[in-house]
Order: sequence, then structure tokens, then C-alpha cells
Amino acid sequence: MVAALDRSSAETAASPVLAQRLKGWLLRNESLRGYSLLSPTLLVMLVLMVAPLCAMVGLSFATQNYVTIDYGFSLKNYAIIFEPSSKATYFLGIPFYLQKPIYLILLFKSILISLSATIVVVLLAYPMAYFLAFRVTKHKITWLILITVPFFTSYLLRVFAWKVILGFNGVINSSLMSLGLLDKPLGFLLYSQTSVIITLAHAWAAVAILPIYVSLEKIDRSLLEAGSDLGDTRLRRFFRITLPLSMPGTIAASLLVFIPTVGDYITPTLVGGTNGIMIGNVVQSLFGKGGNWPMGAAVSIVAMAVITVLVCLFLWGVGRRSTSRAEGVIHRGAPARFDLIGLYAVGYLVFLYVPVLLLPLFSFNDSIYVAFPLKGFTLQWYAQMAENGPLQEALASSLKVGISASVISTILGIFAAKAATRYHLPYRAPVMGLIMLPLVIPSIILGIALLTFVIKVLGIEPSLYTICASHVLICVPFAMLVMISRLEGFDKSLEEASLDLGESAWATFWRVTFPLAMPGIVASMLLCFTTSFDEFLLAFFLSGNQPTLPVYIWGQLRLPTQLPNVLALGSCILAASFIIVFLSERIRRRGLATP
Repeated sequence: MVAALDRSSAETAASPVLAQRLKGWLLRNESLRGYSLLSPTLLVMLVLMVAPLCAMVGLSFATQNYVTIDYGFSLKNYAIIFEPSSKATYFLGIPFYLQKPIYLILLFKSILISLSATIVVVLLAYPMAYFLAFRVTKHKITWLILITVPFFTSYLLRVFAWKVILGFNGVINSSLMSLGLLDKPLGFLLYSQTSVIITLAHAWAAVAILPIYVSLEKIDRSLLEAGSDLGDTRLRRFFRITLPLSMPGTIAASLLVFIPTVGDYITPTLVGGTNGIMIGNVVQSLFGKGGNWPMGAAVSIVAMAVITVLVCLFLWGVGRRSTSRAEGVIHRGAPARFDLIGLYAVGYLVFLYVPVLLLPLFSFNDSIYVAFPLKGFTLQWYAQMAENGPLQEALASSLKVGISASVISTILGIFAAKAATRYHLPYRAPVMGLIMLPLVIPSIILGIALLTFVIKVLGIEPSLYTICASHVLICVPFAMLVMISRLEGFDKSLEEASLDLGESAWATFWRVTFPLAMPGIVASMLLCFTTSFDEFLLAFFLSGNQPTLPVYIWGQLRLPTQLPNVLALGSCILAASFIIVFLSERIRRRGLATP
């Protein structure tokens, strides 16, 4: 008995010693502290991205017989996709010797449409980014706000607006007929590959402007002055200095547009018709009405593999021709002047705002049909919107998911950003790449992978909780980027001084880091909330019987009697976006004016 008590006392005394040793080891090991701080974010990536993708890969080797899925290992689905045939099927003059060439033909077609849209987007975005970097000397924030505000409105409604513009009785046809240039409407504007490319170009242009603008802003203006002193013309300076040094931003913009648009499902469905069908439509059909989940998983894996190979080849080719970056002191741009690029900037804003402003225009139209000519002025759709129960429930669901996802994502982003900026992390590049990966995986593939994981692996029903989890996954990279920018923007010696004065790491965070990082935290939460509030595809697959607002809007787009209510709501969201951005800018300027 005495011996047992002695052993118990010894173990009790040893526990604090062991804890102190572990604490000391943790304090001495900087990389371990960094990865401890990063571990919650990595766990989210593993559970919500890596595990679902693995589940989808496993499902692709299963087979389905009507409603029964056999989970035994089989290559049948891949054999169907690549089964050879002696008879060729031609697409754009290219022969496909396959029994069922539809899958690879649509994948090839999707790549061509996405590549075309990417080229158009970059060509639209580059002059605007150049204008902001080299022509605008004052009110740059105002210009950036003007560019980004329209994208706070619903993506679905912006795509639908292009359907109205390009439609049989749309803006273009109505205008040309009223001017006497046409006797009858043009039927080829809508439901074609061209309409898909135009709509994608409008939807993704702002995404491409920002990375290009950042690259242009970093260029040392003295290099351009040196080129001018050596006799180079403005065009020669652009191709020899400006364009090469802005290539990192241009490459980033190209990838940010190309990868998501390959798997786009919304745009080809609304404005593409049968001529604009892309691989995303086939994947959704196999998981929906087609009811063949293993085949859908196999098609998704093939599409993701092909896209990955193309991106790697692109980066390899760019890497071989890379040039050294020349950055230095950034001088102010040339004085603003109203030249051709200024005219282009105004034209771009018109292109940007015309589809968005159609929302309030038709929300006051006294007709259930979204077409020209307008019938008259009315406020009845706003009154009906206030009494629409399902719409209000969907709005409440989006608010719940958006607020929850923004808070959780920002917390995880703070952890990841602090680990990335304050600690030395071995294998930092691949770890940061893993966290950023949700940004470059097509949403439809990510949604299908999560649906497979939720239903087939976890055995739970889709709900608002599954939507929130998926939105956390796609919002964490945004939150981390915002917080890294903020944490690198203030003097680290303030934290070091706090620690030297005896404050603990936790107290230093709350009393020093947190107050200084507050602008970044607010920006992260707003960005994450906006991303979650407008996200459709993940919510479409994971909503179950609790639709969010984008899913509700998607269901109402085919019901003319309900569409005006949705347009009224979209107008309210647009007005709220303008008000919030305006107030934020006023607060920012007042803060700068405060001594």
C-alpha cells in the first residue's frame, strides 16, 4: 500500500516536470510552434478537401447497376470513356476514335471556350489595370470600388442579365430594330458559344484586373524613364519593359480565370443552350437526372487530371521564358489625362454596369416578363418580395451561412497568417499551396467531391451545416491572404517589445496584434461573407431541403411569375452594396484624416 502511494506521488510529481519539458521543447522549436498554430487550418483542408477528393477517386472505381452501386474495384467507367472505336467522330476537324466520344469532346470544347474566355478577359482587364497603375494618381480606391461593387450582386442575376441583353427581345435586338438597322431580331446572339464567352468575360474581368494591377504598380518607373532617355518609343517600352515585368500578374489572372471557367455550369445552362453545353453540364447530369454517380466521378477525375496537366505545361512553358523581376522605388504615375486609354476606362465601366443596372430597371417594370419594351412603372414586386415567405427563408439561410462561414474562416485565416508571417516553416510553399488549392479547383468538382464524402462516406444528409463547411473551405484562402497582407504591414518590433516586457504570447496577441490587425479582420469578414452569400454551386449540391438565396434564385429563374420578386431583391442587394462600400470609404478617409 505504501509502495503504491509512493509510486502515485512520484507520478504526480513527474507530470508537471513532463509538462514543463514539453513546454520548453515547444518554445525552443520555432517550426513546431508555427505548425501548431497552423494545424486547425490544415485539419480543415484535409477533412473538407483532401478526404472528399479521395472519396470521389474511390467512387470512380465503383460501378452502378440502375440504383445499386457496387463498390468493388473496377475500371469499367474509365474503359467506357476511353473505349476505342474504328469509326471516328469529328469535332472541329479533329477525329475522336472512341465508342462514346461525347465526354472527351465536351471536355475539349470546354477547354476551348474557357481558353477563349480567358484571352478575352485578360485583353479587357489589362488596359484597365494599366490605366489604374499609370494614369490614375488620385482616387485610386474610388476607381477600384467602381470596378468591384457590381460583383457584390448575385452572379446568377448577372448571367441572367446577359440573357436579357442578348435575347430575342433583348437590349441589342430592340435597339437595332428601333434604329431601323434590322427588320427582325437576330437569333444567333443567344444560346451559342459566343454568348457564353461574352458572359464569362463580364463575370471574371474584375478578378483579372486586380493581380495585373498589382504587378503593374510594382514596376519601377525609372526603368521606363531610362528607356525613354535611350530613345525607345512608348510602344517599344511597353513590349520591352512593362509587359515582361507584369507577366506574373498576367499569368496569375489567366489561371484564376481559366481553371474555374472550365467547369462552369451556370453560364452555359442560362445562355449557352445546346450549342454552349460544357463538361460541367454533363457532370451535373450524371449526379442528377442521369443517376450514375460512379460515372460522374470518373468524368470529373479525367477532367481534373487534364486541367492539371494543361496548367503544369503552361507554367513550365512560362518558366522557361521567365525574366527577372525589376522592382524598386515606385514613383507616382503620369498625370491623369483623357486619352484613348481614358476613353477605354469609361467604356469598360459602361460594359460593367449595363447588365447590373438592368436589375433595378426591370424590378420597376409592370410586367412579369423580363423583356423589352417596358410596360410601365410599379412597386408591386417590392411589396410582394416583403411578403414572400420562401424568399425570406432563403435569405435568412444565406445570412446564417454567410456570417458563420466568415467568422470561422477569418479565425482560421488569422491562425494561418500568423504562422506564415511570424514563424519559419519547413515546406512552407507546398503547405501554403495546399491551403490555396480550393481557389483553383473547379467548383463543380469540389461540390461533387463534398457531396460524395457527405453522403457516401459520412452518411449524413445535406443541410445548412454542410453548406457552411464547404463555404469555410473556399473562404479560408481569401481570409489568409488578407490577413497575411495586414500582418506584414505593421512593425513586428511592437510584438517583440511586448514579449520583452513580460507579456505572454496570448496577451501580446490580444493587446498588440489584434487591435493592429482589426482593419484586416474586418476586410476578411466582409470578403468571406460576400463570397459565401453569392456562392451557388456548392450550395446547390449540399443544400438538401434548406436552400440558400442563390439556390432559391436558380429555381425561380424558370418561373416568370416569381422572377420580378427576385429582381427586386437583387436591386436591394445592389443598393445595400453601394451604401456599405460608400460608408466604408467615408470611415477609411476619416481615419486617415485623424492625427
